Amino acid sequence: MGLPFSEHADGFKHAADLLVQNLRRERNSLVYPVCYLYRHCLELWLKHLIAMLGVYLKQDFFGEKLGTHDLAKLWNICRSGLEEVMPSLSKENLSEVEECIKALASFDKDGEIFRYPVNKRLGRWQLPVRAIGLNKMSKTVSTVVERFESYSLEINHRLDTRDWGRP
Repeated sequence: MGLPFSEHADGFKHAADLLVQNLRRERNSLVYPVCYLYRHCLELWLKHLIAMLGVYLKQDFFGEKLGTHDLAKLWNICRSGLEEVMPSLSKENLSEVEECIKALASFDKDGEIFRYPVNKRLGRWQLPVRAIGLNKMSKTVSTVVERFESYSLEINHRLDTRDWGRP
């Protein structure tokens, strides 16, 4: 359905998972790449869901809405669409996803802290490598991706059955 964001997202997650499973002595040099892979995975999944929701709602969610890298902004668009299309989704389920998204967005809003050692003013980022728990991040991202996959399946089902007069 739509643009293949989810396929790319799965590749980024798989690469990050492989790195986390095989980390030993190289942990410090791989923290930022692993975090970037997980963060980008979530960004792509959000864009995938937004694109699907746009098709279902017959709204143009492309362009400016998908052009951002701001996870919080993407999540707000996605959550709003999910609540409209699937009003029976539990608020707890959505809040748990939101907690993960907001945690990542709080220290890497636009996806730059994991890609560059300095900010746009050439100042060093203030995120210590040792403060990042990669195993916890891996589990949390996996949980969120599972939810995104279930949302995607549900939206696909609704798109497939819409013309048959079923919800």
